[in-house]
Parts: sequence; structure tokens; C-alpha cells
Amino acid sequence: MKKTIIFDAGRVLFEEEWEKIDKKIKEKYGVTILVHSSGNKKAGEEYLKEAEGKGDIKKVFELLGAKPKNIPELIKDYQKEYIKNKIINGGLLNLIRKLKKDYQIICLTDTHKLHFEANQSINFFKDFDKVFASHIQKIRKNNPNAFKKLLKNLKIKSNETLFIDDNKTNVKNAKSIGIKTIHYTEFPKIRKLKKEIYKNLK
Repeated sequence: MKKTIIFDAGRVLFEEEWEKIDKKIKEKYGVTILVHSSGNKKAGEEYLKEAEGKGDIKKVFELLGAKPKNIPELIKDYQKEYIKNKIINGGLLNLIRKLKKDYQIICLTDTHKLHFEANQSINFFKDFDKVFASHIQKIRKNNPNAFKKLLKNLKIKSNETLFIDDNKTNVKNAKSIGIKTIHYTEFPKIRKLKKEIYKNLK
């Protein structure tokens, strides 16, 4: 059976230019989309719930001050800007296409429905064998059970799996159940990452 490589998405496969997105939405709708830095505790809590499929993104925007009648159009514009203002890690995607010949390639991402749908609309995940999104799985990677659930779903062993993420807590949680890990913090550079991947898969 093929070994498995699991990639995070944000700040690994791509990096969003949040300030540019925020500027465009603010200009048109007068509200910020920077939930965590907005200081709005209720919006932040609802946003995290939505990432586990338990919240409502419309409610998040309403809590941030958007007029309810404008929210459907705001979401459409937000998704357009999200697609437009993104730096793609082309070098890593090229490496993934090569790795796919010999390994099972998975994406495990903490995400929101509107981000996931935007990425699907441009067929971003076409090179992955499977994609597991937190809002569908109803669990984020800050919970070690997210990794147990993935292993069970794929019917794979932890010691035959490599996980790559920029978040230290996520890496720690994967490691705690026996998954090999790489803490990737050099986006978009991949020279060191490439060496680490092949080293871990020996």
C-alpha cells in the first residue's frame, strides 16, 4: 500500500492576501472581513463554530455590522476577492504532482464553507486524491481526534503517514498519535521542505 502525505492548505499550498480582500469589501460594504483582529468576540466565536460546520457565516457578517439585505452579495464579492488575492505555492504544487505517482496525496484543511467553495470553483484541489475540510468533518486540527478520524476514514496507519502544516499545535497533535510531521514555516520556499519530505518517507 502507498504511503500517505497530508498537506495543510493555508500558508502551505497558498497564502491569502487578507488586507487586500478586506480593503475591497470595506470600500463597498463598510465592514471588515478580518474577524479575529476586529475585536468582535461574538463574531470570532461564530466564525470558529462555522469552521466546524456548526455556525453560520451570514451571522458572522451580520455581527461584523453588515446589513442583512447586503450579505448574499457581500459573500459573492468576498469569494471573488478571495480567489483573486491569493499567492499560490506553485513550486510545491509541482512537487505534489511528482509525488502523486508514488504516494497518496491528501489535503486536510481547517476552512470555512465559503473559502472551500471558492477553491473548488477554480478546481484548486485537482491534484489531491482526497480533501478533508473541517466544516464538513465537523472538527478542526487543534483536536487530535481530527487526525484519528482521518486515519480511520482512509484506512491507513499513522507510521506510514506524513503530515505537513505551518501550525505548531496541529503538528504536535498529529505527532501525538504517531504520524510523522514537518512544521513548514518558509512559504513559498520548498527546497528544505522537499529534502525533509523525502527524508521522512525513506
